[in-house]
Amino acid sequence: MNKAIVLLGLLTGIFYNVSCLAEKSARPENLTLSNFQFGPVNRWAFSHLRE
Repeated sequence: MNKAIVLLGLLTGIFYNVSCLAEKSARPENLTLSNFQFGPVNRWAFSHLRE
């Protein structure tokens, strides 16, 4: 039981940190799959193709 609680807490912390990193990206707020190829947000999308 203790191992399960520790594992659950550890996984929760890991997933929380990953989600925080995703929120801190420099991606423009208005960039979506439907408009990434049109300006002016396409400049950001083109320069971040490798990501």
